[in-house]
Amino acid sequence: MEQRIIHGFPPPKIDFYKVYVRSITYNQASYIEDCLNGVAAQKTSFPFVHHVIDDFSTDGEQNVIKDWMNKECEMKDAEYYDNDICTITLAKYKNNPNNIIVVYFLKKNLYKEKNKKAELFAPWRAACTYEAICEGDDYWTDPNKLQKQVDWMESHNDYSMCFHQAVEHSENGGFLDRPFAIIENRDYNGIELYRKWLVATASVVYRTKLHNTQIYQETRKNKNFCYGDITLFLSCAHEGKVRGMSDTMSVYRRNDGGITYSEFNTYKKSLRTAVHNHEIYKVFGEEYKADSDRIVLTILCSNYVKPGVPVEARREMIDYAKSISIYKTYILICKYFILTRLRGVKQRLIK
Repeated sequence: MEQRIIHGFPPPKIDFYKVYVRSITYNQASYIEDCLNGVAAQKTSFPFVHHVIDDFSTDGEQNVIKDWMNKECEMKDAEYYDNDICTITLAKYKNNPNNIIVVYFLKKNLYKEKNKKAELFAPWRAACTYEAICEGDDYWTDPNKLQKQVDWMESHNDYSMCFHQAVEHSENGGFLDRPFAIIENRDYNGIELYRKWLVATASVVYRTKLHNTQIYQETRKNKNFCYGDITLFLSCAHEGKVRGMSDTMSVYRRNDGGITYSEFNTYKKSLRTAVHNHEIYKVFGEEYKADSDRIVLTILCSNYVKPGVPVEARREMIDYAKSISIYKTYILICKYFILTRLRGVKQRLIK
């Protein structure tokens, strides 16, 4: 069948789709079908759009997605678009014609051009009331997930976000499946979300208008933030209430994929993480400072005392500790860690 290709981007239907489901994926050919199946299985009383952005995968993932669409979607009515950034396929699900999947196959990787990638979300986000996230290696396990969460949000206008319990799965068998975190049916404040890693990204539904708030825009402009998930969740907590649900409805998958870092770059990344956490209280308020300082110290100290840390990496960590006035505490903790390790070595030698 001949494909009629339209130049440009598909125009979203305004005030038609209630939920915008966003999936960004790169080289996840082994996992992407689980993600696609979990979203397609959703039973809802409202239409939603699943927006998949394949970030120029090189492992055959684009073919996996196309094969899946040929099986699960009404391809005879599919729409095809082409532009300088990507080729696009838009199709309805066979079993759920009110809902669509729209896949952007990028022509180059935009990992380092996050603003350009965000421009691709914007029109779809603006057309929907709620947003849900499911990255390419995560997946949803409950077909009523979206309906349950949207029902809660629809009946509680003062809530900006809800999330639920998830399973943490080790792809390489490092541990048995376990709860990502124990989530209760109650409200959670921003301090709780920051203090402990409670929110699995694929468990979240939030109001898209959050992206227009001053606090969220401030996080986007702050170049020191390198993890968008936590700043999104804290922005939601700043703007409204956040609800936890004890239902287990998704899987957070740990796998060995992704970028491989050299030892030096690993420590560089740790330093970036420390900087990110130091900025939290500056943006979200002094009530976050104690936890921010604790997390920064933990990151710096644990990396400083690792065997084989390059001298230049230790020097950078010390310089940063001085710049944010935690140098004395930092050195004391590092000395304690080193002495504790030496005592352990001594005890083993004696034995």
